[in-house]
Amino acid sequence: MQFINGAYTQEVNRLHSWDGPVFRGRFKNQLVHDEAYLKELLAYLHLNPVRARLVTLPEEDCWTSHQAYLDLDQRPRWLTTASIIVPPKTVGNTWGRGNRSGA
Repeated sequence: MQFINGAYTQEVNRLHSWDGPVFRGRFKNQLVHDEAYLKELLAYLHLNPVRARLVTLPEEDCWTSHQAYLDLDQRPRWLTTASIIVPPKTVGNTWGRGNRSGA
């Protein structure tokens, strides 16, 4: 994390003529115990690039694990997908109904 807040931030700021931290706030993690909430989180993560108009389909993005969930790419050893596979239609249909934060 120190590298990200140091050298990486300096390089990004130099390339884009920005100033200040690239990542604000402290990194947080939280266990998810509710399966419905987990599905919402997966939808949020995998559809973020689509909503940001970086890609047209989630499987086009190389920075999420979406391709691994759909068996379109090799799953990294650290990624467990077997117990939380969500069919694409389920993900697409639940997105847009809001999430726990009220968005």
